[in-house]
Amino acid sequence: MPAQPITVLAPAASAWTMLYVLSKVHYAVTGTLGVTGGPVVPLARYAAYAPGEVAAAQWANAGLGVLAAGLLLFATWFPAGWNRWLLTVPLATVFVSATAGALGMVARDLLTGSGGAVFGAYCAVWAALVGAATWAHHRSREQVPAANQLTGCATPVVASRRTPGPPRHRPR
Repeated sequence: MPAQPITVLAPAASAWTMLYVLSKVHYAVTGTLGVTGGPVVPLARYAAYAPGEVAAAQWANAGLGVLAAGLLLFATWFPAGWNRWLLTVPLATVFVSATAGALGMVARDLLTGSGGAVFGAYCAVWAALVGAATWAHHRSREQVPAANQLTGCATPVVASRRTPGPPRHRPR
């Protein structure tokens, strides 16, 4: 049986997310604003931050990236048995954020020439991976084989603590 798409897409999207995390960690350690491949941040933008807040903001962004990467891996381990909406909604939120980053950065670079097309392209690939992983996770419940196909048994496997026997009748 071929691997389900979620087992390939989610780890790929998670690894791609970790590139963002590494960029944010670098910027947090150096205490600078921006993102790798993004536009140069003017010095005037630093005035809005108190001492130490730039690094804190970048660490928070790195933390959000780790959360997104973790959600993607979580979707790999729990593709079917859970209520799929519990992961589909947060993953779709990551997809929308990456799509907005792609469109915003590319549009800004095209309209103003300020740079950021590289990060916009990164976000476009990220959005495609996260979107495909989200879709694969959402559809994974429909593609899970029946329990007897997994075990190779001719009789269906029933997940019950009750001992088999005749149905119990309740008096009315």
